[in-house]
Amino acid sequence: MITVKAQLSYDQLLEAVGRLSSAELETLQKEIAQLRSPQRTNSLSKQEADLLLNINNLPSPQADARYQELLAKRQEDKLTKSEYQELITLSDRYEQYDTERIKHLVQLAKLRKVTLTNLMDQLEIPQSTYVKAG
Repeated sequence: MITVKAQLSYDQLLEAVGRLSSAELETLQKEIAQLRSPQRTNSLSKQEADLLLNINNLPSPQADARYQELLAKRQEDKLTKSEYQELITLSDRYEQYDTERIKHLVQLAKLRKVTLTNLMDQLEIPQSTYVKAG
C-alpha cells in the first residue's frame, strides 16, 4: 500500500475539482454526500437516498463559471447576441434545476415530517438561495 499525503488550499482543491469530467464530478458528489453523513447513510430509505441524490445533483463547476461570466458581461453591457442567447438558455436550465431541487426538498421534508426551512438548515442549504425576504 502506498500512502500519499498532500496539502491543498481550498482554491487549489476547487481548481482540481473544476478539471474533473462530468462523470467524475458526479461520482465525487455522491462520495462527498456519503462522507457528510455516515451515520444517516445506513438508516436512509431508498426514497430518502434518491431524493438526496437529486437535491445534491448540482450544475457542473464549468457550467456555473460560464453562467457567472455571462452574468458579469451582461452587467457590463458587453454581451454579444450569441452570448445573450446562451445566457437565456443557461438561465432556463438553472430555473428548471431550482424548480426540481425545491420539489425534491419539499418531498424530503414531508417524508421526514419537518418544515422545509428545518430541512434546509439540516442540509446546510442557504435559505436565501430560494426564499426572498418580504
